[in-house]
Amino acid sequence: MRLIRAIVTFLVSMALVFGLFMLVKWVTGSAMSLSYWDVAAIGVVVIVLEAARGMRDSRKRGT
Repeated sequence: MRLIRAIVTFLVSMALVFGLFMLVKWVTGSAMSLSYWDVAAIGVVVIVLEAARGMRDSRKRGT
């Protein structure tokens, strides 16, 4: 379940990032791009945040 939550969170965060980039392109007229390293960094941040949330949830449950 945690893996599915992490994957969904990653996909949603990527959709938000790309939506922001499309908004910047629409407003400024110039495109921005993401490298593979940028995508990997976003993935690492999402994984760390999901792990922290999982640890917090397990403390609340007392397990």
